[in-house]
Amino acid sequence: MRAFGRHRRRAIVAATAATAIVVAALLVEITSTASALSTPARTFVASANAICADANKRIEALPAVPATSLAAGIESLAPQLSVFVSQEKKLGALTAPSGDRATFASMLSDGQAQVADSRKQISLARGLTVANHNLNESLIQVYGAQLVKLSKVYNTDALKLGLTQCAKNVEPHGKA
Repeated sequence: MRAFGRHRRRAIVAATAATAIVVAALLVEITSTASALSTPARTFVASANAICADANKRIEALPAVPATSLAAGIESLAPQLSVFVSQEKKLGALTAPSGDRATFASMLSDGQAQVADSRKQISLARGLTVANHNLNESLIQVYGAQLVKLSKVYNTDALKLGLTQCAKNVEPHGKA
């Protein structure tokens, strides 16, 4: 029995050592990737994430409005849009590192398109009447589908740049 116990302990020790080596290698890889960013790149990422984290907090603090109708649900987007527009203006004032400028420009362009689509949805929701209800509701859904696509591209670009806070999808859940 003791011989079996010793072999088993050796196997466990060997497995533990192998696991420790793999974990150490991963930590070195993560650390070297993070430290490979130049100081301007780290500053850009930190600044952009701080802008987006602030916007996320502001959106989450907005009152959660139960959507009693499509128009009410869309109308509740107006305060969120205001926060997003402010965020995008602040991000637009940043200068991305040279290797990331195209991706950052694409992200900002997608953000502008999201703002335009959101404004169209809000305008259509405000103009809903019995006579044009079906047409406007269809258009609102078209813009909503475009908004979802733009948001995915925006989030993908943000993640490529390391802007994790900018890629978060947050919802209001403050008290009305």
